[in-house]
Amino acid sequence: MSERLSFHIPGPPVTWKRSNGSGRRFTEAKDRAYRKHVQACGRAAVLGTKFPMDARYSVHMAVKQATRGDADLSNYAKSVEDALNGVVWNDDSQIDRLLVERLWEGETGTRVTVAVIAMSKPEPAPKAKRSKS
Repeated sequence: MSERLSFHIPGPPVTWKRSNGSGRRFTEAKDRAYRKHVQACGRAAVLGTKFPMDARYSVHMAVKQATRGDADLSNYAKSVEDALNGVVWNDDSQIDRLLVERLWEGETGTRVTVAVIAMSKPEPAPKAKRSKS
């Protein structure tokens, strides 16, 4: 498979998190705004392409923060993965390979590269038949 999609999400990356207030879970306005921004970047990247939403993927994310923060790198990835559900892929469970790296130089934002590695989920191995004795 040689289908590949690459795009940049400009601006400071935002980590995935849910806030808990008074026993309720909610997503803060800053996080909702970032999600919409990521979705817009993803939609622009797939616009006019035939990039499949129903494949298995290898994803590379290069995250450049404005400052040398200490946030968990995996939470940046989760934020982007979830935002791209229904935009680049049907669900982030379709990602079979993920590489996330923090960059210290370059433009602030996240570079996302998605490559198709298979066109469908592999079929499970057939169950062994029991012999009746």
